[in-house]
Amino acid sequence: MMRQQVSIERYTDQEIQFLINALEVVLDRNFEDAEFALTNALLHDFSLGYEEIAQARGYSKNYLRGQVGPRLWQDLSNAFQNVFSQPINKSSFERFINYLAEQFNLSGDTDANQIRVQLKLESSDTIAVQHADTLAQIYGRNTELAELSDLLSNYQCVSLVGAIGVGKTSLASHWVQSFGQNQFDAVIWRSLIHAPTPELLVDDLIRAFHQTPSKLFTSFAEKLNFLMTLLQQQRCLIVLDSAESIIQTTAISALNTYGDLQDYNQFIRYIAEQHHQSCLLLLSRQRFNQIVRLSHSKRSAQEMMLSGLASEAAEKILASHQLKDQSSWNALIEMYQGNPGLLMQISRYIQTCFGGKVRHFLRCGTIIVPDEASRLYLEQIHQLSESDRIVLLDLATQNAPVQLSELYGVVKSRSTLIKSLTRLVELCLVERREIESDSETEFVFNLAPVVRKIILAHSP
Repeated sequence: MMRQQVSIERYTDQEIQFLINALEVVLDRNFEDAEFALTNALLHDFSLGYEEIAQARGYSKNYLRGQVGPRLWQDLSNAFQNVFSQPINKSSFERFINYLAEQFNLSGDTDANQIRVQLKLESSDTIAVQHADTLAQIYGRNTELAELSDLLSNYQCVSLVGAIGVGKTSLASHWVQSFGQNQFDAVIWRSLIHAPTPELLVDDLIRAFHQTPSKLFTSFAEKLNFLMTLLQQQRCLIVLDSAESIIQTTAISALNTYGDLQDYNQFIRYIAEQHHQSCLLLLSRQRFNQIVRLSHSKRSAQEMMLSGLASEAAEKILASHQLKDQSSWNALIEMYQGNPGLLMQISRYIQTCFGGKVRHFLRCGTIIVPDEASRLYLEQIHQLSESDRIVLLDLATQNAPVQLSELYGVVKSRSTLIKSLTRLVELCLVERREIESDSETEFVFNLAPVVRKIILAHSP
């Protein structure tokens, strides 16, 4: 329904949840507790002041007004700067929400998790760029940029896979902004963090070409064929961030990779196999078995694994945060395996609590896992099967990498063990390494220190 004079109406609880989810989709993150409390309170009554909200929700007025509010308003202003004509703050929040409500049908049958909020940044050279960051700061990734450029030039479907915080989004964003317009006529960037249905995604992609999905289309296949026609007409790069959200992580996932979203199988296969001049780039914390299979049988799909930074590049991160005790930097880099996202966050802890002295932090003998990284890892772990979690816990108690034979007996059968290890490696939770022995190459399995810390901290 289209609201008339929405400014004098109150939104229902269902509409409020819809709007909150829409904001989270655009920000590409979940609200923190205090942000949710502030937003939820205002959506129920825009006239409330910070003091009233603080008293009702159990927060300090100064905290909401001085920290939570300004940060939230700035994030929303940045995200909507191309579609909302004024800065977003507490005073303009009601006008902004009314504008947002008018863009959607807030009916009772709306599935808020399938909201696709489209921001268009149009120019003569691009259809839509869905990623409005400034040029992403990356360190020491020249080799990876060259590899990604080669893959995007030669394959129709590419998956960029790596652990939490390793820099998949930053690398892809840097490539798009540095080289995208030279290699492609258009770049479309979407997040799959809320796992939209394949049909909703395809509808959204069609709209990005300034086309309207025809009501004459009676099936998903017809919409997909129309999208293929558009991809044949222009050389377009489609980037799907947080792509792991559409993968089912269960014991039977090999039989049903996408669960209720099974049409993603057809979507990816079409883009990989049909003739066109465009490319799909998937950014994921988990390997796509479908991409691996296609890479073996066809030359239209390929996977790229992204690992941590080499010491020289990682040291630039520590230097940028003005950390001290350079002789201790390698120990810190090794602890976090050159993961740029984790190193950036841990550098702030060291600067704040230890005056930038890395040696003093290392003396504590602990590993700090940033809250956001911990949350993302726990989300992965909670989705695992019981046998997967048993294997993870056993590896967490080991002080050194172990061979497969040392894990026999951990779960009920060796075949179950091998399946669990395969899933855990594909999720970037377990590392597999090769070591040379006297007679042959041996394979050992290990956990990153950060993953080990999380497992042990949350084990029964």
